[in-house]
Amino acid sequence: MQNYWDLIFLNPILIVVALVSIFFMLKNEKTDLKRKLIYLEIFLFWFAAALIIKVVTWETSLHLVFENSNLFFTLIVFFGINFVAIIFKPIATLVTGKLKSRRLWYWISNATLFMGAILALLNFAILKEPNFITLYFSLILIGFSLSANTLHYLIVCEQTFYRLNPIGSTITVASMMLFGNFIANYTFALVSIYQVSYQVQTLLCLVIIASVLAFGLSFVYKENSNYVGTFSFQFRSELDSFKYIYVIYLSLATFVIVFISEISGGLFFEEYLKIILVNHSKISTIEIYLRLNQSLYYLPQIFFGYLIYKMVLPQMGYKYHFITNLLCLAIWLSIIGFLKNPIMIILFQFLITMAVAQIFYGLFALAVMWNYRIQNFPVTGIVASSGILATFICEGVIRSLQKNKVWIFNYDSDIQSLVDNPDLKQIQDHYFVAWNIGMSILASLTMVLILIFYFTIDKVLSNYVDVRQANLDMIKLNHSQTLQRAETRIVEKEKTNV
Repeated sequence: MQNYWDLIFLNPILIVVALVSIFFMLKNEKTDLKRKLIYLEIFLFWFAAALIIKVVTWETSLHLVFENSNLFFTLIVFFGINFVAIIFKPIATLVTGKLKSRRLWYWISNATLFMGAILALLNFAILKEPNFITLYFSLILIGFSLSANTLHYLIVCEQTFYRLNPIGSTITVASMMLFGNFIANYTFALVSIYQVSYQVQTLLCLVIIASVLAFGLSFVYKENSNYVGTFSFQFRSELDSFKYIYVIYLSLATFVIVFISEISGGLFFEEYLKIILVNHSKISTIEIYLRLNQSLYYLPQIFFGYLIYKMVLPQMGYKYHFITNLLCLAIWLSIIGFLKNPIMIILFQFLITMAVAQIFYGLFALAVMWNYRIQNFPVTGIVASSGILATFICEGVIRSLQKNKVWIFNYDSDIQSLVDNPDLKQIQDHYFVAWNIGMSILASLTMVLILIFYFTIDKVLSNYVDVRQANLDMIKLNHSQTLQRAETRIVEKEKTNV
């Protein structure tokens, strides 16, 4: 029990705090129960998606046939889940906008998630030897299901916020997605440490149950197609004109922010934390720190995202909210580059994650805003794919370097091998230099972003330069357009009666 105190004592406390934050968020959003059930549906879907990715990744790593196969490694890293998601996210946004139904693609995505879980169950729990083809097909299905990511933001924005508040919809949906991911990771860890009989079967059955429940909940609230897609021409004519350069701007900014997040908090960071700890800690202690880091990755936005959106963002405005978070990010990156104390490293990683989340979801909210101001162009899909592309590149490069033991990764990365490595001191010295230089470069890149945002982001913000006023203007404009449509109908009806 001492080796798992984080899972047994700390994580339940964090879950309670997260639930309180979510309860406050949903209570504050004055919508009916059917609309609020959309959030439960989102939680269940992303719980299932995160859990099956965790299971498939773990089980694949246990089978040396797959790990040692260059062909399978290339397919899983470069043509696997992320690759499929990058391709289909823009298509999902475009097609569902044209068909006036986000739900249709979501139902298909949910079905592919269910089928992916069935194939994974067949592969790991029923077949005597895992089959390469069925496993890869399972990854393709899971990757397709992740294309529903942008649709959840749009469904909530359209059905709950009536397209008028892209910031509020983005923040609330992000909290539920992150909570689903957090609970999935916690569930996987619990099942693993208690060595539950039929672990894989248990976890994949949970995936199947969650996906079925999410699918069922999607029928509780009927989608109103009048709110799906872009604003009317009359509505758009009252707003700033869309320009394609705005999509390029948001996509590049999102790519850079996710790239910074992946390098400072992804595989590169996990190896650094492991190497720092291996001299002075037991293996169980190292595992605790690694689990803590994974848990705290999801929590900053859940704990503070909604409060910042309600209390801080309207006061500061979008522009200076971005700049403040970028400045904090640059400072935290500069500091963490020199830290060797694991507790301080975890603390600053929490602060970095919080700053990154504020910037990333702010950029995506702007993508949602512009998505309703242009016809037949998947703004949110393209911006979301740019973020996954950054993850795809970072993970692909680092995992390739690790597999081929190139550069600073010229060692066996499992903890026991590191402990037994006679060249550990040299590995640590080289890695620390690389980490220090890497964080310095990221901090400099962040400072460049501050300058770019300061001089250029006003045009991209459009009427959201003043968030509070923009929300009021959008409500007034929507009200006036509704009155005009009603008056037009009355006039047309009177003409037909004459």
